[in-house]
Amino acid sequence: MRVVGNARLWHPDVSISAATLWADTVEKIAAASGDVRVEAENGVLTGDEFVYCFDSGSAFLSNASAELTVKTDAGEMTAYFAGREIRYDEETARVIDGSFTTCGKEEPDYLIKAKEWKLGPGGSLTAKGARVRLYHMRLPSFPTLRINLGRRQAATSLVPAIGISSRDGLYAFTSLQLTPKGRRPAVKAEGRLSFENLFRGRIYAAVSDEERRSINVVIGLNEDVRDDLTRNIVLDRLPEVIAAGEWGLGGRDRSAWYANAAVGSYRESPGRAEAWRESVQVGARHSVNFAGGAEGTLELSFRQSFYGRGESLSITTAKIGAAGTIGRRFRGAARYVRRFGNGRSPFEFDDINIEQEMFTRFGWSFGQWGIGAATRYDIDRGEFRRAQLRLNKLFHCIQYGVTYDTVLREVGLRVTLPGT
Repeated sequence: MRVVGNARLWHPDVSISAATLWADTVEKIAAASGDVRVEAENGVLTGDEFVYCFDSGSAFLSNASAELTVKTDAGEMTAYFAGREIRYDEETARVIDGSFTTCGKEEPDYLIKAKEWKLGPGGSLTAKGARVRLYHMRLPSFPTLRINLGRRQAATSLVPAIGISSRDGLYAFTSLQLTPKGRRPAVKAEGRLSFENLFRGRIYAAVSDEERRSINVVIGLNEDVRDDLTRNIVLDRLPEVIAAGEWGLGGRDRSAWYANAAVGSYRESPGRAEAWRESVQVGARHSVNFAGGAEGTLELSFRQSFYGRGESLSITTAKIGAAGTIGRRFRGAARYVRRFGNGRSPFEFDDINIEQEMFTRFGWSFGQWGIGAATRYDIDRGEFRRAQLRLNKLFHCIQYGVTYDTVLREVGLRVTLPGT
């Protein structure tokens, strides 16, 4: 069947309109050309040439643009793609020589171009040869860029965060994926550059599988040990090798147990304590979902460490927490932590700093504004030991934020591209 002139084809899964349309009802294939417009459940695509297979759901579109509704872990969001061609099936979409943004303006505030985009389930987005443009500024390019749409933490910082700290002075922080997708080991670097301490952070290589098992090699230089609140501890890993795994126990993976083993050499400042450490940790956690989107968690873990100087330390940790939302604007979480220790360590970062504490976190959005805070309360001493505050404002399609850390006495400025 061939139709010419404002042709239109309806199907339970898709609607196709074009200047010329051809369909084979036996092979269940449709093709269209000229001013093609495809309307599907998850969005609208336009282009020049289109081929669609009704049975498999696979499709091809040339000189394409797409406005897609992407289902992510945080809900639904709109993503805009354009490229030389789009290839689509039930699981993934590929955009060749194309661009991506979540900004719907005719001239988007930011745009990421790449040789190839791959959009997978859950909002996972991977680009090869990515080039980022913020307004009219070119930002650094990435050989491989991974974005988890809608999630709070990305694999790569697209826009470096800058700030001023009591420890580092003026600094810039970023994280970079250094190897292309599929390359093993996967190498990533994250840290901050500053005039006072040059580089502070870590470089690590990881080999992992689909079952959440991995082997990591970590090199740390001048790492800030933020869990210790009594002294300004800096740690070097020279290096450390970590083998880790996680295994689900059923219930849609809401229950799991995990284990990891680590060996490496450490150097801690001040005091310049240096020693070899071997440690093994095992634990289990369980999460329960309640009505209204609330969630409760329970976690138990045990760690045994041995040191080159002959010392040993065992720590048992219990955590119980809850998180939930009120309406669409407020989200909060609280977690109680209790630690029990036996033995001693040559390192202060490795020992128990606070035996009982309460972590709290909340975020509240109103209009274009958002505020948030995370606190750490020492139950034994009856005092707050740390607070991290955040204020952000959405200007058009770019979110700007200011943060403050009471322990590091640090003010940070962060630019976030919504959805990334």
